[in-house]
Amino acid sequence: MQRINPGGTLLRHPPRVPRAGPPPEQPLGTEYTSNNTRQLESAADIKLLLDKMGEVEFYI
Repeated sequence: MQRINPGGTLLRHPPRVPRAGPPPEQPLGTEYTSNNTRQLESAADIKLLLDKMGEVEFYI
């Protein structure tokens, strides 16, 4: 973005772009891929997963 202030000086404001940091420390093989995930196909599979999560809490 560029603009001129009341004194006639041209000011240039470059966009703020976040700088890339180092990649997160994550062991190889822990990313989500089709090799280490599976699709839940039945309601029983989904219920088992939800039971492992614990109780549901609602926040307003």
